[in-house]
Amino acid sequence: MATDKDYIKALVGLFGDAGVTYRAMMGEYVLYCGGKVFALVCGNTLFIKITDASCELLKDRPIGLPYHGAKPMFILHAPEKCPFLGELALRVSAELPFPSKKRRS
Repeated sequence: MATDKDYIKALVGLFGDAGVTYRAMMGEYVLYCGGKVFALVCGNTLFIKITDASCELLKDRPIGLPYHGAKPMFILHAPEKCPFLGELALRVSAELPFPSKKRRS
């Protein structure tokens, strides 16, 4: 099931001033913070990359796969009940490397 556009807009608003943006990818969405991919939204479910910060903040949350072949990620079924989403985005993205630049042939 593809993620609803209204859902993604409301979800991004929950991150407050963290500067979270999104991009559509095959009916689902990729979330960015500071130019780094830190989360996915698939089937109206938020998946957060596993880092030291996310392990600390989300230690009791379930882990699952956003799609077949993906790496495991934390699942946030009710992000509106998570008061520290902005902090989570900033801390997780701070631990991730910048994407490598693609070379033109």
